[in-house]
Amino acid sequence: MSEALVEIDRVSKRFGDYTAVTDTSFSIGEGEFLAIMGSSGCGKTTMLRMLAGLEEPSEGEIRLEGRSQKGLPPWRRDLPLVWQSLALFPFLSVLDNVGFGLKMRGVAKAERDRRSLAWLHKLELGEFASRNVMQLSGGQRQRVALARALVTEPKVLLLDEPLSALDAHLSVRMQALLRSLQRELGITFVYVTHSQTEAFSMADRVVIMSRGKVEQIGSPQAIYRHPANRFVAEFIGNVTILRGSVAEVGEQAVRLNTATGGMSVSRGNFAGSHGAQADFYVNADQIAIGDEPRHENHVRARFLSHKFIGNMVTLFLEVPGIEDDLKVILPERTYDCLGMQPGDSVVASWPAAAAHFFGGAA
Repeated sequence: MSEALVEIDRVSKRFGDYTAVTDTSFSIGEGEFLAIMGSSGCGKTTMLRMLAGLEEPSEGEIRLEGRSQKGLPPWRRDLPLVWQSLALFPFLSVLDNVGFGLKMRGVAKAERDRRSLAWLHKLELGEFASRNVMQLSGGQRQRVALARALVTEPKVLLLDEPLSALDAHLSVRMQALLRSLQRELGITFVYVTHSQTEAFSMADRVVIMSRGKVEQIGSPQAIYRHPANRFVAEFIGNVTILRGSVAEVGEQAVRLNTATGGMSVSRGNFAGSHGAQADFYVNADQIAIGDEPRHENHVRARFLSHKFIGNMVTLFLEVPGIEDDLKVILPERTYDCLGMQPGDSVVASWPAAAAHFFGGAA
């Protein structure tokens, strides 16, 4: 990670008897795209509001470039926030909406119009400068809100679920635009979302929060492949969690007895002992399906249903002895070639390298 620009140091936030954020610490690098995600009520928006200065931490400290932000009002922090609702002024033109922050800073009209128009052209909105902002489409208004935040040239831009109101196609286009802008400008983006697709497609690092606490911080690839704990694994949803008792600890793999038979799991930094109970997970996109086992770990399963996601298909299999469905992700073409129907009996198999203990990999 690049040098820390923002430091969250043991921050907690309470609202009466309710604790929204608990003893949280992490840093945000200069020029980094950081996404904070989690389910509703996890504390992600409260964290963003504390960064913006709209809420003060009950405990701990937030520092920008090493300077404490304690007591600084939002207009002195230079941390603009792009709201989910956009919060544009319906009575102003597009140009005046973009230039509003500059006006509050005392920039002369000619200069703020020049800078605002430059940003509108950058975001392909120059022809709409004189229009009332309410005459624009949802995607266009989204870009106006971005221009308004970026025209002040901040070091950090905060974004609170800015794409949640857009349709799927437009959301994908805006994701590409945001990532391109962030790389071009080198501005640090802190992006709050509940969407795994948004976070994983744009962010350099992702913070997963639950009940006011950080569960895991890492690259999208690291979190996807190696969830730190059961919560992250279930939240990401690309694995099946299994349990067994340790039968043998080898140099490369650990052998466990499970409800469906013996299985081998990549050892990683496993520190358990013979007979101990251990949870492990299997990556859904590393499981093979067929009439015969292709790998050392294998189970007989019944095909229940499937779900299409783009050109990939998630299969849900019922396995005797496993409480949850076994999830398998396949390319659509591979699924079509299998010719499976609900109720069919299949064999699912995977190598030891596709199974991991929680916390067993970086």
